[in-house]
Amino acid sequence: MVEVRYHYQRRGEQALEAAICSIAAAAIEVERVMDDRFLTTAAYLKAVYPPIALGDVFAVALAMRLQATLVTTDRGELEKIAAAGLCPIEFLR
Repeated sequence: MVEVRYHYQRRGEQALEAAICSIAAAAIEVERVMDDRFLTTAAYLKAVYPPIALGDVFAVALAMRLQATLVTTDRGELEKIAAAGLCPIEFLR
C-alpha cells in the first residue's frame, strides 16, 4: 500500500482517492502484519537479491508467507527471484 499510495500521491489527491476506491472495490486484502520473521525475510531478500526495490522485497516476502503467486510488472528486478524459485511470479507485460 505504501508503494501504491506513493505512486498515486505524486499524481495528486484525486488520483490517490481514485486508486484507494479501486482497491476497495476490487476487494483486495491488505496485509498489515510485519513481525520479526517477516522483516528478517524482507531484509534477507534485499541483501541477497540486489538490486530490488523495498516495495518489491515486501511483496515477495508476503507471497512467500502466504504461499501465493506474486503478480507484477517489475520483470527486471524480480527475474532473479523467479529463477531462484522463492515464490511463483506472474509477470504482466
